[in-house]
This record gives sequence, structure tokens and C-alpha cells, in this order.
Amino acid sequence: MFVRIWLIFGLTVFFSSCSNNGHLSNAKTSGNVSSNQAHNSKNRDRLSSPVKAIGIFSNRESNGEHEWGYEVDIWEHNGDLIGMLSGSDSTQLVGDPPTGILKNVMYNHSTGSISFRATLPGVEYKFKGTLSQKKLSGILFDMPYDDVPEKIVLLKSQKLTAEMNEYPSLKAWQERMDELIEFRGVKRTSK
Repeated sequence: MFVRIWLIFGLTVFFSSCSNNGHLSNAKTSGNVSSNQAHNSKNRDRLSSPVKAIGIFSNRESNGEHEWGYEVDIWEHNGDLIGMLSGSDSTQLVGDPPTGILKNVMYNHSTGSISFRATLPGVEYKFKGTLSQKKLSGILFDMPYDDVPEKIVLLKSQKLTAEMNEYPSLKAWQERMDELIEFRGVKRTSK
């Protein structure tokens, strides 16, 4: 009996919250947008807001034919950092280094503390360090193989940063990154 009373009470509360003068409410009432429509609108605005260049940070070196080292390209979208990691600690032909999108980016704007992961062809990296106006420095783990993480310092390249593209939307940025990732299936050589 007690369960029936609670069930009837619950259904009464449910139907009374769905009704508007005895009728089921529409998504729009009195010119107000429903919370679901407002949420969808926020997502559309978020996705359509521009992606701004922050910088290209690199320690890449080359002898003209081969190159080694890393590069991290960073953009900002709605207060969040996004980007890509490219390169390797082993020698490869100059050109299109292995590249992966930054994932799980955690950034503290106050302290500059940053961490992320990136999957490049054949290897996953994890980074933890600090981002400043002039450099990205910290520890790079080659997962799961690295017993000893690599300390890296990537300096901001003013020249490369000036050449960075900005994008009108996150979708446009994602489409361009997908093209780069698909293109950069690089053959690696050892050091």
C-alpha cells in the first residue's frame, strides 16, 4: 500500500511539472527557450567560436637531411588549450614528422602547469610540465616503454608562431588536424 501511494505521488508530481494550464508544455513558452535548446545553442556557439594561435614550441634540430626533436603547436579555444605534438627522439628524414593531437590537456592559467597525452604512430606520449610565454618545459614519458622519462625544453619560435593559422571554428581546426594526421604516417629511422 505504501509503495502505491509513493508511485501515485511520483506520477502526480511528474505530470504536474510537465503540464502548463492542463496541457503538455511546448519547448518554447512565452518567448523563452527551453533549457535543452539553450544548452544546444551554447554548444553550437562553443563549436563555432574561433581558434586562436598561442605558439609553436620546439627543440627540433636538423643536419639538412635528417631531423630529431619535438614540436608542440598550441591554440586556444574558449579558454581551453588544444594542439598537436610532432617529432621523435630518434633521427628521421626531414619533412613530415610523426604527429598526434593533444588529448586530456590540463592547464592552470595561474601557474602555467600543463599536462597532456598524444598518440603518434607507434607510440603514446605523456607530458607534464610548465608553459610560459617563451617555453614549454617538463618531463616527456614514452609510454609504456620509458623507464626514464625525458626532460625537454621547447622554446617558442617567433617565426613559426607568426606563420600559424588561426581557424574560424573548432570544426575547421579539427578538419585541418585530421588532414595532417592522416598525411603524417612517417617511416622512422634510428639514431
